[in-house]
Amino acid sequence: MSKILITGCKGGIGLGAALRLAATGHFIYATVQHEESIAELKRKLEPFAENTLVEKLDITNSDDRKKNFKLGH
Repeated sequence: MSKILITGCKGGIGLGAALRLAATGHFIYATVQHEESIAELKRKLEPFAENTLVEKLDITNSDDRKKNFKLGH
């Protein structure tokens, strides 16, 4: 099982990739840019809750990057 970080999971390609990869057994770090998008993403990924971790990640924010890269260790 691979561990995969996917940004932009609020919709589009990011969400599609997270759903597809989680369904095939990969562990997904699914991220969204804004805190208010977390609950909706968790609902969408609920069938794969044991294979996903949903977090806020604004890649332009150094504190967000540091926090999220610590999660991957």
